[in-house]
Amino acid sequence: MRVLSIAKDPVRCLKISTALKGRKHSAEHRRKLSDSCKGRVPWNKGFGDYIVGEKNPRYGKHWSQEWRKRRSAVMKGRYGGSKNPNWKGGRIFYPNWTQLREQCLEKYGFRCVNCLRQMEEKRLVAHHIFPVRDLVRSPLRRLVGDVNNLIPLCCRCHWQIHNGGKYDLDKALHLALNMVGLGARVG
Repeated sequence: MRVLSIAKDPVRCLKISTALKGRKHSAEHRRKLSDSCKGRVPWNKGFGDYIVGEKNPRYGKHWSQEWRKRRSAVMKGRYGGSKNPNWKGGRIFYPNWTQLREQCLEKYGFRCVNCLRQMEEKRLVAHHIFPVRDLVRSPLRRLVGDVNNLIPLCCRCHWQIHNGGKYDLDKALHLALNMVGLGARVG
């Protein structure tokens, strides 16, 4: 005798589910279902009781330094560099980054070029107008370490640039040039 699996055929499953929709089990069938489940322990019985808070077996305990060192040695190199799922081609570090950042912020008077708010130094980000990842492989590589490729942005505007928010690069560059005093010569 050949047995057909209904689960493998979604069309038949759909037909059966629609055919049984709204039907009630008889009292005898409900009793049989109840009897068949007696004595069974559900798969999630007590699952949530011990996981949270003081009932958790690891609550208040810390991993020893020895265990941390061993675990670190095992994991070292597994997710480093290009093996990391968030890898985006690496970074280029140049030694004078802090000086470039300070020059950029001073050049624009510690003001975000997008929203024009004056901020303290630690709340401003020096943003590359042309991304470093694009400049590295282009003839304009010299702009990587150039202060003219940087504009100061507050954290909110910088987030908007990188996450597709409302940001007008042309407007920001025009404002930046005007702030520096080059707007009349360019535009």
